[in-house]
Amino acid sequence: VGIQHKPSEMKLKTSNFVCVNVQKNQ
Repeated sequence: VGIQHKPSEMKLKTSNFVCVNVQKNQ
């Protein structure tokens, strides 16, 4: 379960990071 949970956690961090970058660019 822990191994399966990690990738989705990284995806959340990545999408959050992208959202922050998009907001900064705008």
